[in-house]
Amino acid sequence: GAEGLGRLLSALSSEGGQAEEGEAAEGVGGAARDLEQLVEADADAAEDEGSQDAPSSALKGIKQFVMSSTAAEAAGEGDRTSSAAREQERERERALARRRAGERQTQCSSIFREGRKDLAALSRSLERASAKLSINKAAASEYEQASAYLQRQHKQLEALLGQLAALSKGTESWAAGSRPLLRGHAEQLMALATDLNEQLSVEEQGTTQAIRDLAQHVDGHQGALQRYADVLRTAQRSAEAAARTLSQRLAEDIQTSKRRLTRLQAEGQVLTSLAHAKAGVRAMSMHYQGEASSLCSKESIQRLGE
Repeated sequence: GAEGLGRLLSALSSEGGQAEEGEAAEGVGGAARDLEQLVEADADAAEDEGSQDAPSSALKGIKQFVMSSTAAEAAGEGDRTSSAAREQERERERALARRRAGERQTQCSSIFREGRKDLAALSRSLERASAKLSINKAAASEYEQASAYLQRQHKQLEALLGQLAALSKGTESWAAGSRPLLRGHAEQLMALATDLNEQLSVEEQGTTQAIRDLAQHVDGHQGALQRYADVLRTAQRSAEAAARTLSQRLAEDIQTSKRRLTRLQAEGQVLTSLAHAKAGVRAMSMHYQGEASSLCSKESIQRLGE
């Protein structure tokens, strides 16, 4: 029994030495040595008493105690190792979160910078489109007014030409009718003067001469009327030619104004659509800036870094 007890203590000492090489060496080795001394004392007492079962029972209890202590020490060391590993993992996660927060901050700064540039460019573009649209509308309004004015002038000129033609025609007709009458009156006066010249005495020949002078005046008026009709006809033709030229120019200007107005109206539609599109893009950019501000707020970045 004593020899078996010695071998068991040697085994315990060996186990204690192996534990000493591990993470709980010092506590287990010291406990094994103390227990060895205690078992030797119990073995001596057992030999003196002549008992065979007591040492064996004591050794079993001691071995169980030593093994349980070693297992507890190993479990405690494992818990400490696991806790350290978890702490390291949490530290790595925190570092990764901080890095993600830093990257998000950099991205947000870039987004805000580029977004402000885009918004400023879109605002300038919208202002230019609005200015072009305003100029287009003003030009279109001017051409509309000019076209209406030219049309009124053209109508008035055509009306004046019609009046001139009617007046000239009436004057020519009156002159054409008056000339034969004057000629007839002149001839009658000359015939009267001839008859009187044959009937009157020498002292009364003055009356006959007066009648001849009147006949010459009437014939002169007939010639003047013919010349007036010729001058009026020439003036009418010149006026009509100038009026026709002016009317043609007015008609050409009217057509030019209409074509220009049509082109301006088409450009105005395009500019209106462009201005609406640019306004929509600018609104989308502002909405994007708002969304970016929400995603890149200080609170969001702080939550990302936690």
